[in-house]
Amino acid sequence: MTLVFFNGADSLFYLTQGYRVVAVEADPTLATAGQNNLALLPFIQTNQLQILNRAVAPLNQDVDSWLPFYLNKCSKEWNSFYSKVGCRSCAAPYLEDQTKATCTPSNVVATPCASILAQNGVGKYMKLDIEGAEEGCYHAMKQNPLSAPAFISAEVVDANLVDTLVGLGYKSFKLVKQKGGISGEWGDKALDCKTGTVWRSMQGAKQTLQGVFGATSAPNDPCPSLAIGGSWYDLHASKALHQTW
Repeated sequence: MTLVFFNGADSLFYLTQGYRVVAVEADPTLATAGQNNLALLPFIQTNQLQILNRAVAPLNQDVDSWLPFYLNKCSKEWNSFYSKVGCRSCAAPYLEDQTKATCTPSNVVATPCASILAQNGVGKYMKLDIEGAEEGCYHAMKQNPLSAPAFISAEVVDANLVDTLVGLGYKSFKLVKQKGGISGEWGDKALDCKTGTVWRSMQGAKQTLQGVFGATSAPNDPCPSLAIGGSWYDLHASKALHQTW
């Protein structure tokens, strides 16, 4: 499995399920905290967990490079190559602080996603939540389709994500609400906001995503739109063609 480390909660969850985890973390303070986390130490010692203190490079970076990166002072979840994300203000609606008072610029080592995949093999599942740099991984998997894992999930930032994943060979989908920064179950056990464990077709996923980015949604909609305070979502995808909604 390959994923962003952050606070290690997702990594620990997958490790206790018996999976080997390669976790990528650009923030050196988070990477160090992970290396010193007593709950993770046994997995690090057996190499079941590998924490890479580097960033996943954005699109058009083909070699390891030192690139400017923004460390957010309000939430480390927002650390990003892009100031509109990494320099978000601490209060809703969390727009970019033009004074940059909410972020600390720092240079980090950025490694192309293709290199990470080539060095660690094809995983069963990849979790992408890298605050705008996901395009680098989509490009890598498009260039080498065999590097795309059987299952993937990515934070939803627009209604076109379904088309992107279809272009990478994914056929079945689930729209999953984010809960407190912890991803939880994945693959067949992941819970779609409307269909539960049942996978969606491409058409079903696109229809609901269009509603999520719409201006309104019904009061009892299980997948409410972002405009009325709905949850942020992850889109999970499978290469297999499941019986879908």
